[in-house]
Amino acid sequence: MRLLFSLALFLTLSACAGLDYQQSSCEKKNPYFPDMVNCLDKATHADTTIQNDRNNDLLPDYTGYAKGLAEQVKSKKISEDKARSLLADRYNIVNAEVAARKADRNTGRPAIDVIRYHQQICEQEHSSLTKALACTFERWKNDQFQNRYVYKDIGLDYLIYAMQVAKDVVKEKTSEDEARSTLNKRHAALEQAQRERIIATRNIQQERQDAANQSAANNWAYQNCVQQAMSIPKGGFSGPMADVAACQNNPYLAGQNFQRQKQDFDNQAQRQAPKPPQNVNCMPDGWGGFTCRSF
Repeated sequence: MRLLFSLALFLTLSACAGLDYQQSSCEKKNPYFPDMVNCLDKATHADTTIQNDRNNDLLPDYTGYAKGLAEQVKSKKISEDKARSLLADRYNIVNAEVAARKADRNTGRPAIDVIRYHQQICEQEHSSLTKALACTFERWKNDQFQNRYVYKDIGLDYLIYAMQVAKDVVKEKTSEDEARSTLNKRHAALEQAQRERIIATRNIQQERQDAANQSAANNWAYQNCVQQAMSIPKGGFSGPMADVAACQNNPYLAGQNFQRQKQDFDNQAQRQAPKPPQNVNCMPDGWGGFTCRSF
């Protein structure tokens, strides 16, 4: 069984077209698992595209674990097939984290999800739950991206609860199986609380956006209303000057009323305009009258 699955991981991490050649080359030249891992480790370290990728911090979780498995194969603690199977499981964990980061790129990575990723890594390396949780705590403490994560209070709630569960296991107040079940329930409850907070936050943001849109619409209506009011000349139907104050109460309705008044005024002015005399050729003089010549 070849480690072709690892190619998909690295392509996800780096999108490097030349990595296909590197991976295939390592497997073809090194059928022995430890030799293949050594080749793969050197190849990934030499590839600048992989080293500069945004997810390169996850690479040691894969290659480091592969080197550990290679040492176990050398010491005959596990078989090559077992090593490949375990490395495939590690691939699934790391690849899922890569996909989750991509999905959360715009909203931010929830702290509890990152902690659970650390826990999965640690549980694969430690059969003891207490050691796995201690490893999880240590990985979280050394996580260089902590400031980027969102809903940290929920993540820390889970981590503190997990450490208390670990103490109960050490004191033999509960078994490891019961502790795992309790942690899964706690995680599910906190994830639900996180989802509810996300929905509430989105609702608040939507309400603010709606309020801003309404404010902008009202402002436009008021400005339009004032413009309509000021367009009515002196002596118009509303008196010497239209009542601009009406725009403050209901700018939409007042604006429509002023628009109708202006239209009525223009229609009346057109009807009252002097008519040119008959049998003459008249042209507007530009002053409201006409210049005419008989014919």
